[in-house]
Amino acid sequence: MTAIRAVAESHVGYVRSNNEDLAVVSSDLVAIADGVGGHLGGEVAARTAIEELIEGFQRDRTAAGLSAAVQKANRAIWRRSRVDRRLHGMGTTLTAAALVHGPEDEPGAPSHLALVNIGDSRAYRLDESVPDNSPVLTRLTEDHSVVEEMVRQGELTPAEALVHPHRHILTRVLGMEPEVEIDVWDLELQVGTRFLLCSDGLSNEVTEEDIAGVLADVDEAREAARALVNRALAHGGVDNVTVAIVDVVDAESPDGAQPMELVPPRPPMPDRGDGRTGEVNRDGDVTGTLLAARPETE
Repeated sequence: MTAIRAVAESHVGYVRSNNEDLAVVSSDLVAIADGVGGHLGGEVAARTAIEELIEGFQRDRTAAGLSAAVQKANRAIWRRSRVDRRLHGMGTTLTAAALVHGPEDEPGAPSHLALVNIGDSRAYRLDESVPDNSPVLTRLTEDHSVVEEMVRQGELTPAEALVHPHRHILTRVLGMEPEVEIDVWDLELQVGTRFLLCSDGLSNEVTEEDIAGVLADVDEAREAARALVNRALAHGGVDNVTVAIVDVVDAESPDGAQPMELVPPRPPMPDRGDGRTGEVNRDGDVTGTLLAARPETE
C-alpha cells in the first residue's frame, strides 16, 4: 500500500492586494482553487469550493465521491452568486487529487490517485527518463481557456499563447453554470513519484523546464514548494501563486496521518444563516458567452 505526503505554499504576489488562491493538504486530499471574481468574490468562491470539497470527500472517500463533491461545490458557488448580487459572476478553478483505494471486494487492491480539474490550475507528474535518469515533467491536466483550445486546434503555438491578449479568458470554471463538466483521471501510484498542483501564478511565470529542475533537485518538499513560489515572484509576482507538492511514500512510513491544513490559513467564514457572506468588486465577469475573464491586475 502507498500513502501521500503533501505540502503547500502560497503568496499574494507583488501586484494584487488580496490572495484569491486557496489550497488544502492532508493525508488523502490535496487541492488548489484559484478564485475569479475580483477581491472578495474570488476569495469567497475559492473558499466555498475547498470547503464543499472537503465535506463531500469526507463523506465518500472514493473517486465517485470526489467528483460528486466537485459538482456540489459548483452548485453552491452558482447559487451564492445569484443570491447575493455583490457576488454575481464569481467563480473558481479547482484542481484536486485524492488518495482512494480499490473496491472493498478486492482485498489488497492498490491505492490510486483520483484527479479532477476545471479551469487553468494545473497538475504535473515528475518522472525520470530511462536512458539518463533526467527529470521529465508530464502535464496531466488541460487548461480550460480560450488560448489553450486554440493551441490544441493548431491555431496558436504555445509561445504565442503566452502573450496572447485572451490568455486570461477561461472557458470553464466552477460557478459558471448549475452543472459543469469536469475532467477526471485515475492514476496508479508508485513510491517515489512526485506530483505538483499549482495555480496559474506559477505556470504563467516559470517554465516547465525550471519547474522540473526544482522538483527533481530539491528533495525536501517544503523547500521545493518555497523555491517554486520564489521563482514566480522573481519573475514579477504579478499574480497570486500557490503550489502543492505531493510525494508518494510507503504506507508503513512512521510519520503518521497528516493533519488537514488550509494554505494560506483562513479564519472561520462568517455565518449568514445558510452559509457565508462576502463582498465583491469584480474586474472580470462570467459573460453571456460563458467565458470567465481573469483580470491581469487589481
